[in-house]
Amino acid sequence: MISGVITARDSTISVRDASTIHVEEAPNSGCGVIFLVTQSTPIRRRTLDGTIAQGALSDLTIGRHVAVWAETLTASCPGRSSAVLVEIVDSSQ
Repeated sequence: MISGVITARDSTISVRDASTIHVEEAPNSGCGVIFLVTQSTPIRRRTLDGTIAQGALSDLTIGRHVAVWAETLTASCPGRSSAVLVEIVDSSQ
């Protein structure tokens, strides 16, 4: 699991019907990871009281704090991977 801030959206990719999010531990902290997010990738939101609610691809905006689960990660800068699960984390937690 990698947690951080979304610093970019929709980098050029070669997969149709997919989006990307670039996640860094802190904005401008270095390489980070570019995650492929498809329509079938589960997106959830952890609310202030700790409950889990359904999220949407449109919720993954620049500046959002997220935790992303992935199976494999390339050893490049930035790293690349396909997201298995994306959780939006309220920044006040």
